[in-house]
Amino acid sequence: SVFPVFAAAGILFFYTNNLFKRIKPLLVIFFIGTYTFLLGSYLFDYYGRYAFYSGESWAKSIKDLSVYINNHKKEYNKIIVGNTSFVDVVQYTFYAKLPVSSLQKAWKIREKSSETISLENITFQKTCIHIPASNQTKKNLYIVHSNTCKITTKPITIIKDFYGNNVWELYE
Repeated sequence: SVFPVFAAAGILFFYTNNLFKRIKPLLVIFFIGTYTFLLGSYLFDYYGRYAFYSGESWAKSIKDLSVYINNHKKEYNKIIVGNTSFVDVVQYTFYAKLPVSSLQKAWKIREKSSETISLENITFQKTCIHIPASNQTKKNLYIVHSNTCKITTKPITIIKDFYGNNVWELYE
């Protein structure tokens, strides 16, 4: 193709032209200014905004839930987390600083039985949970993803993402 030759000749002509020598300082300032602006925008997005706007993609809500469970697990006889996956259990194990062997034992037991995994007094299950009308004398905590299970009672607390959307609902 002949186009690259004409393009190179055009660039060479523009470079050797007198007009370019007068505009050259302005072009250098323009390119340096543009580069500085774009680099500054990238750094601001990466360090300033990303942690807030994209925290949920790094499982911020499960971390908040894990911290809540760890702080309150002694107050309840049993904690049931419904509508979860194995990834949620792994992340809970990580944030709770539980030994990996406890997760491995719970997984082996789970493979032989139903779709629940139990760690300490916490049960993770894949299905929605049913909250009994009265808990008798036992104090239990029920946790579900928001808007996934039909629960008519009011939650005691809600874990939200950065935008204010409900992610987890906690019931007694």
